[in-house]
Amino acid sequence: MYYAAPRARDEIIEQLDLILRSEDFKKSPRLRKFLKYVVFETIDKEVDTIRSYVIAVEVFNKGSSFDPGDPYVRNIARLVRAGLKSYYQREGSKAAVRIDVPAGNYIATFAPLNRVEAEPAVVNDPSAVATLPVQSDIDLKPLATTAFAESGMGGLLPTVAVVPMRFLGTGDSNESVIGEVLASNVIAGLSKSSHLNVISRLSTSQFRESEWQLNELVDQLNADYAVSGSYRCAVGKIWLAVEIADCRTLEVIWADELQCAVDKLLMAEDDVVDEVIQQASRVVLYQEIRRAAVEPMADLALHTKLVAGIRYMHNGSPELFNTARNLFSAVFAKQPDHPTVHALLAQWYMLKLNRSGSWSLQADMKDKSNVVYHCERALERNPGHPLGLTMLGLIETHMNLDPDKGLEIYNRAAQLNPNEPLVYACKAAALSYKEHGDEAIESANKAFKLSPIDPQLHLFHTCAAAAHYAAGNINEAAKHANSGFELNPNHASNLRTLVAVQVDQGDLRTAKKTAERLLCTDPGFTTKSYLSRSPNAAYPSGRKIAMKLEAAGVPRG
Repeated sequence: MYYAAPRARDEIIEQLDLILRSEDFKKSPRLRKFLKYVVFETIDKEVDTIRSYVIAVEVFNKGSSFDPGDPYVRNIARLVRAGLKSYYQREGSKAAVRIDVPAGNYIATFAPLNRVEAEPAVVNDPSAVATLPVQSDIDLKPLATTAFAESGMGGLLPTVAVVPMRFLGTGDSNESVIGEVLASNVIAGLSKSSHLNVISRLSTSQFRESEWQLNELVDQLNADYAVSGSYRCAVGKIWLAVEIADCRTLEVIWADELQCAVDKLLMAEDDVVDEVIQQASRVVLYQEIRRAAVEPMADLALHTKLVAGIRYMHNGSPELFNTARNLFSAVFAKQPDHPTVHALLAQWYMLKLNRSGSWSLQADMKDKSNVVYHCERALERNPGHPLGLTMLGLIETHMNLDPDKGLEIYNRAAQLNPNEPLVYACKAAALSYKEHGDEAIESANKAFKLSPIDPQLHLFHTCAAAAHYAAGNINEAAKHANSGFELNPNHASNLRTLVAVQVDQGDLRTAKKTAERLLCTDPGFTTKSYLSRSPNAAYPSGRKIAMKLEAAGVPRG
């Protein structure tokens, strides 16, 4: 949770005052009390959720005996949402800030309005991007509330509700709490994914003992997917039946029965929870991609476009890579101020540069300009944005050829976002350029641990291959380079490492075939151009790779 910067806080409070004096709110003290309370709780206190019981007792003086299942607060919240919608359609149509209370929680969200910006014009002067100007010394202390900086984030990612598993036993057995433990651990694991929005356990616990339907999770929590199940215990073992369902289509997309020892489960010594986490990540992403493949783009939800775009961006197919740009553009048209959209566009243009391989000032000037533009826009809106900071590190490392500056940014990004795997993967690459192989391997391993099933997995393997090559672990480098090649056979960085590895292994014939693919990806590639633009050119590792490339038939230039 972030605290609001003074300017952002003042804008929010000014907008709140206008809303409270609007037609729908001025005639209802209950609505005014509710909205004022949740807004100030959100911007002034470090809270992840506000419970209906707390609102009933603290705002409406219902007393400690208030039943949390009573719909009193929920009904008021529904009226507040309707009032806000009406306000922004009438008096607030030109407001600077939008205040909402999304269904499923009582946390307020804040989004800037009427600040649409177009993409940058093409720069025609090659010298203008020779050293790309980026404000890399930006203050990385988060400046605004999560909702204000990440406006509409819930709508840009598929939302997963993990309902505590239902105990099939009887009595007051201690085993009845295992369902809550399982749900908490699954939520913690899924929350590490940068591609999923996971609902707090405090919001899903209300469904634990009740008979609920999937449509209730949609109505009350705005969930797209649900992880649920039941379990029974006997003789120290637990039998878990778990399923993952698409809340919109009511389709069960994965189900399994798992078994383990109760004590190992509680001590986190069994992989049952990891299995559920990995399957949930895999099937949700697959379902979103499948939906994007069969439905017209105009009919897709924003989060489906975003997730499918991320997957297509990391696919080896040029056609799907370009489709990813179209999907991101469609999201950008709806959310032009969203930092995640800008960060993803920056990443797309960076990967385009890598796919073309040339990095020439003339040919790639516009793409470089777009990388910088979208990175700056992302960090303007959220200075702590994990992907935005990662892109800033890549700009310093690969465009400005300053791996030391890149490492500084990656380290700051990791402090702010310790669960962002791409930060550690890119840090591993930068460390490998400086020939810090052991540190690079440690960083690469952390990326895999944080997100073992990830649309960007080919990048993790690429960076891990470079890390092991720098450490002299040729066989491990070969394993990761080949895994990266299987996932994306056109990623130029990985192809270069793969050529070097194959030469070192004495497989010159295969190395020459890989070099031919590298030259097909970038017809103008030479070892001279490689050394002129590579971050490791100043280190022995860069010259060593250049020699291996020449041995496999890459021209010197």
